[in-house]
Amino acid sequence: MGAFAQKTSVLEVFSENGEKFTLVMNGVVQNETPATNVKADGLKGDFHKVTVNFEDASLGGVSQNFMMQPGTYQRANVVLKRNGKYAVRPFGEPQPLEMAQKAQAPTPPPPPAATDRSDYQQKRSEAGVSKTGGTVTTTTTTTTRGGNGETVRMDVGVGDQRMGIDVTINDPTSMTTSETTTTVQTTETRIQQEVPDAVVEVETVKCAPMDAKTFESAKRSVASKSFADEKKTTARQMLKSNCMSTDQIIELMGSFSFEDDKLEVAKMAYDRCSDPENYWKVNDVFTFSDSIEELDEFLETK
Repeated sequence: MGAFAQKTSVLEVFSENGEKFTLVMNGVVQNETPATNVKADGLKGDFHKVTVNFEDASLGGVSQNFMMQPGTYQRANVVLKRNGKYAVRPFGEPQPLEMAQKAQAPTPPPPPAATDRSDYQQKRSEAGVSKTGGTVTTTTTTTTRGGNGETVRMDVGVGDQRMGIDVTINDPTSMTTSETTTTVQTTETRIQQEVPDAVVEVETVKCAPMDAKTFESAKRSVASKSFADEKKTTARQMLKSNCMSTDQIIELMGSFSFEDDKLEVAKMAYDRCSDPENYWKVNDVFTFSDSIEELDEFLETK
């Protein structure tokens, strides 16, 4: 339990429509200058007080509780609800903090560009040899026709191209044919880059609900706690390894007095509900329509 409590979380909040804001987490200001995207790290515990103060004071603000699993990275956006008020909503599933930080690590610089060989190719072309890959063969043939002042015909061939040159010399020479073979080696370098780990999507768990005897014991344990935060922590620990039916979740919500606490429990328990198709029954627990609307918007993200 001590190691579990020491885990911290990161919450990244951004505005859906680009409104600039100041984020306050548990009474601590996270950014001095209003921005459209603010990250709060080092968060301890499960439940946090989130306050959003817009740069444009006419937009009002947001002040609500926000639940996070310790040791995770969660994104959330500031959205305008149908009733004209703003709220902070989870955006996507929470990710293990280490995995999220690894995925966001700076990309290593690209390897040095290959040496430009255009000058090298040009110089070889000027010298009468063009690199076409593989082996380049140059053949020179000299023909002597005998006698003083004879004309020597020189044929130079490079690949499919041939050129003839007539030269007059004083001394006869014999025919000479020379062949020079030059092997050009090409070096290919393969650079293997590390591919970031794929993001693991967390799927909703489907399992059987707690049996009646075990659930009654769990409900008594939650009800025995003096403070709402202690009750929610106990409920979260219970849901970590057990599932509940919609009716059991409704009974569990009855252990809390305040509407906000009931709403947080409803959000927290949804992923561990054995019959999510009946989750509409939870609406009967709430007194205010805003709570029903907020739960509906939360379920739309699932």
